[in-house]
Amino acid sequence: MRFYVKVFSFLLLISILATQVPSCYAQSIDPTGIPSSPEYFQGNDGFVEVWIKNNGSAQVGITLVRVHFSWAGLNVFNLSLSSMVNIDVGVELYLGKINFTVPIDATVGYHSYYLYVEFESPPSGEKHTWQTSDNPVWVEDRYKNLCDDFVSIAWSKLANARANVTNVQSAIQSFGSPQNQEANSFLLQAQSKLEEAQTFLSRAENAYSNASKYYTLRAFQDAYTSFQECANASDNASASAAEASSLIAQAQQKETVYQQQKQAQQMMIFGIPIALAIVAFVVIILLVKKRHV
Repeated sequence: MRFYVKVFSFLLLISILATQVPSCYAQSIDPTGIPSSPEYFQGNDGFVEVWIKNNGSAQVGITLVRVHFSWAGLNVFNLSLSSMVNIDVGVELYLGKINFTVPIDATVGYHSYYLYVEFESPPSGEKHTWQTSDNPVWVEDRYKNLCDDFVSIAWSKLANARANVTNVQSAIQSFGSPQNQEANSFLLQAQSKLEEAQTFLSRAENAYSNASKYYTLRAFQDAYTSFQECANASDNASASAAEASSLIAQAQQKETVYQQQKQAQQMMIFGIPIALAIVAFVVIILLVKKRHV
């Protein structure tokens, strides 16, 4: 008798489960989250596109979709749904984007994310949940992003400084030795500024070389600092070269004025004897004519 009671109880349990399990598992969905990029920098924004396919045997109504990330802190981001979204059997529907922000202190390396979905079975309103498997996403050092954005600026400033220093060197070499004292003073000041510019340029070259080495070693924060040093030193070199160019221009002006005045004096010195000779010649001619008369 006890045996039959046990058998009856077991069959009753099976029948209860049989009535419940299908109601849960008859509703099957396939959520897909497509990230905007496989790689994100610390502190950057991104989004996950959400697609859901109804693989069940009845219509489902999506009420909540979340994306969970494995990096530290509360990193749950919800899809904005104003109302329940119904999906018919066999239909795959795009639900929208879930925007998110990578924490500034997220560790560099691979992290994982998954979608969490809550849905109902109309018209009964029976509630179900679904969770996807983990998917990988890479988080990169934010200083690498800063380096990548800044490296072209640093290189451009360095190249500009090189050209400016070279131009000043050529201008001083072609100037020669001024005869005017003021011009010579300006030229000496220009040479001093050129040396200052060359010192800054040398610092910029060293900083760029160090930045490149740090970048290769993935020491991105040190690389970014060195790229900034390169840019600042390059700006200083260009500024000193500009001052040198201004001094050279002043020296050229003084020398030009001096040479013009010198030529005028020389013309005056040579002009007086010539004028006297002409006057004497005219006087002689007049005297000769007077005698003949």
